[in-house]
Amino acid sequence: MKAGFYDRPRHETGFVLGWREARTGNVLLRRAILDGVTEVFKPEFGSGGEDQDFFRRMMEKGCKFIWCDEAPAYEVVPPHRWQRGFLLKRALLRGKTTFRHLRVFIGHTLPQPC
Repeated sequence: MKAGFYDRPRHETGFVLGWREARTGNVLLRRAILDGVTEVFKPEFGSGGEDQDFFRRMMEKGCKFIWCDEAPAYEVVPPHRWQRGFLLKRALLRGKTTFRHLRVFIGHTLPQPC
């Protein structure tokens, strides 16, 4: 898409991701990091933000997620997702998700991205 709405940043291999950059669309992880985790994806995030919440919680436990530029993932974006209305709804969902993340942090220090 010319406007770049679906573009993702790239990094050099070895770059340590912050929780706001991590995505579940193309991730390889050790099963052991889920030991003791009762909710991998929290339902209160609905259809947006649950992956960032997951990565934030895992990073708070000391897990690191490393970028591998030699393992690209490609996604076909269907034409209905190019529409202005869809993009507006998606932007509003991101704002709602940000609010949910802030509610999670009430009384806590905000973690800084790596």
